[in-house]
Amino acid sequence: MTVPFQSPGQSPSVWVLQAIPGPLSEALTRHGGGVPHSVFRLVEQQLQYRTAVELRERVERRWFKLFSSLTGPELAERADQVAWDLLAPGDCLSPSCEDGWLRDDSGSCPHCRKASSVFHMTGEDQSDAPAASPQYAAMMAEAMRDERRRKYGLPRGGQSRHVVKHFSDHTPAPYTLREAEPVLPTEEEIDRARLDERARQVQRLAEERARADKKVRAKQSRREGRS
Repeated sequence: MTVPFQSPGQSPSVWVLQAIPGPLSEALTRHGGGVPHSVFRLVEQQLQYRTAVELRERVERRWFKLFSSLTGPELAERADQVAWDLLAPGDCLSPSCEDGWLRDDSGSCPHCRKASSVFHMTGEDQSDAPAASPQYAAMMAEAMRDERRRKYGLPRGGQSRHVVKHFSDHTPAPYTLREAEPVLPTEEEIDRARLDERARQVQRLAEERARADKKVRAKQSRREGRS
């Protein structure tokens, strides 16, 4: 939390109440005329046990954890109670507890938020034997790896992951063309292709001329039949 600047001479109670979120402050002003006097007295009382910074952090923490999801009508209906709950002391009787956590940030409260982890220690763990040396730890780790190899086999198709790989120099394949170069036509083949194209063009023109003459003769026959 980034604590805003507190002006010199400003009342700590007023500075704490400035941490009330905007939606709640608007609801208090619209429906109740502002912060209730009971909340003012509560802040002055709590300043005897907590600093102003801790109270501002309490307001921010509880708002986002408990009340920020309230809708507008719900907040308007419960505005006075929400303002009280944001600043009221917790249920834990320990003076160092703040909403289940110790004020010095050393962990959870041992009275109201006990650690749920349970550690089961064997007799060997509880013995007063000295710590193992690095050489002994390395030897035991290697023995555990050997036991796993004998029990489960070697990984990667029978090769250990610790095998040093030897790489040979890469020799590129000789360069070859993907496609053979096309064979260029001779002058004689070019002339023959031109003659063939010209003959096809003449044939096409002749066919068009024949169709046109046929249409003309058909028209003339129809005219002669009418006359």
